[in-house]
Amino acid sequence: MTFFITQVTGILLLFAAFSAQAFIGVPYVTPTNLTPGAPVFVNVYQSECEGILGVTGYPQQAQVGNTITVLYFGTRGQSGEFCTISAGTGTYPIGAYEAGAYHLIVNLKYFNEVGNFNIDTLGEVVFVVDDTQAPMVAVPTLGSTGLLILISLFGITALYLVRKKSPVATALAALLCPALHIPRMAPRKKRSQVNFL
Repeated sequence: MTFFITQVTGILLLFAAFSAQAFIGVPYVTPTNLTPGAPVFVNVYQSECEGILGVTGYPQQAQVGNTITVLYFGTRGQSGEFCTISAGTGTYPIGAYEAGAYHLIVNLKYFNEVGNFNIDTLGEVVFVVDDTQAPMVAVPTLGSTGLLILISLFGITALYLVRKKSPVATALAALLCPALHIPRMAPRKKRSQVNFL
């Protein structure tokens, strides 16, 4: 019985190892904020055994209205010695577009196990090219007067904390300015009072 369980487990792990190497991700479009005339890229994660290959004549791209179809040539469902693609995200340019909403269909053409061509849709992406730019807003910065006031406030606060003999302020002052030695003030001695007649 344990021999049977071992064989079944080994076969399942073998299939799991092949399927882990064979994976292609859902495409997505970059950059995230698209502007008219700027290049648009489609990104696809590919594994060692499934992905897009650089073959002459591909990608094939067609546009009808606002629907863009891109056909890449690649490999799918391979295992073992046919796994020659470097894993990672492939980035492919698809063009530059005018303002509007677009529907991108990404297809993959590959040989199946019996040697025939198959075409699978990897995914569909809707993206918007926006011609309205966010208005430039001036960000207030600290000028020389503001910097002088800020340094003065820090100095007054530090002086106040040191005068109150705060141990935190004394330690910070000793760390920040080792040349600055702040002596501890000895308590005043009481003078003996002498009464003159």
